[in-house]
Amino acid sequence: MARPADLVLPSKGAVDRAGRRLADACIGSANPIDGRVAINIDAFEGVEDFLATIEVIRPWRQAHAYPLRKASANLRSYVRNVPDAQVSQRLKKFATIVDKLARLERMKLSRMEDIGGCRVVVPDMAESRDLARRLKKNWTITRDRDYVLDPKPDGYRARHLVAIKDGRFIEVQIRTVLQDFWANTVERDGRRDGVGLKFGKGSAAVREQYRQISELMAAEERGEVLSVHLIRELQHAFGVARDL
Repeated sequence: MARPADLVLPSKGAVDRAGRRLADACIGSANPIDGRVAINIDAFEGVEDFLATIEVIRPWRQAHAYPLRKASANLRSYVRNVPDAQVSQRLKKFATIVDKLARLERMKLSRMEDIGGCRVVVPDMAESRDLARRLKKNWTITRDRDYVLDPKPDGYRARHLVAIKDGRFIEVQIRTVLQDFWANTVERDGRRDGVGLKFGKGSAAVREQYRQISELMAAEERGEVLSVHLIRELQHAFGVARDL
């Protein structure tokens, strides 16, 4: 894997212009099943211009791979004594980068904070808070998005920290087991039904159902006693047939 010093990178301005050109050429949203995006080639001055635009972005994306690997290894050391903790990493797919730029028109590629991303799944909220505290103490953290205290409208809960590693943004998502289960279920069901649930697509009733499930799970993690009725609602909600 190439180290950052081994890569010849374009300027941030060139990266931003190339990203915006591709985003503006997107046709519709990304396919919720495979994440692919459709590009209008006529928006470029021929195939060579299109390929040259891609080649501006490719090394910028690759420059996040080595810092991501270092961050992931470091995170594993942080949670080595946490029972059943799991650490994973992913370099954002090229198509997903373009789709995000298309959805967020004011975003600049050079400032995208989650090209390199790590995810840590811990048993409970106590471990989540403790890990976030230690990372903020020892790492260079530029942003702390607490979606536990302030959940997303769809019910998504997690802690997102943005760190600087070797001059690149690396996002660290900290989830509990329940938060991870909820998020993975929403993503899985969105792919299965061909609907981008995680991006606010699909039936409003279905999205509200998932939000309510998230509320129940959060209550469980706060130690609140759930009634048998609520537990049955939770079980039913995850098994009920949905009309999307």
